[in-house]
Amino acid sequence: MVQGRITIRKGWKCLTLFILVLAIDLPWESSPDAKIVEADLETMVHEAQLIVVGTVIGTGATGEMFRDESNIAEWKWWKAVIRIEHMLKSVVTNQEINVYYLGGLSTEARFKAGDISIFFLSSEGDKYQVVRGYGGKVDIQEQRANPYAITGEESPQPLNRFLAKIRVLVGPTK
Repeated sequence: MVQGRITIRKGWKCLTLFILVLAIDLPWESSPDAKIVEADLETMVHEAQLIVVGTVIGTGATGEMFRDESNIAEWKWWKAVIRIEHMLKSVVTNQEINVYYLGGLSTEARFKAGDISIFFLSSEGDKYQVVRGYGGKVDIQEQRANPYAITGEESPQPLNRFLAKIRVLVGPTK
């Protein structure tokens, strides 16, 4: 009899967990704001208007909020200030740019001061966002690139090899 109670309790816990996961998961799947983060390098280069190597020099909340279309959730807009070290695709006149992201959204890239990364960016005017969420921020450590969300790419791999692949896909600069 005791064993039966344990089985029922475990069954209810599993059912409750399943319903909870389903309830949390459904809005994300149906939301047009959810990002598909993984893509191959060619797609990443094609979708990015600007690709830079840079250092995160600061982050902070902007005070603005974003609410999804189904009005279920909202997130704070955050801004990361990136000091550009090298431009791989396109050119900007400023040595610092602001990259905006939604804090707490699981598909968004994470930023912290001191991060050195390759950023695949799209823009609306001077407001930049990473392409494909966390897939658009490739961290660099000890001369090695970590493109873990870019399909078909070894992670980590030598930084020079990864940058050379990007340069080939970007093509000659004008």
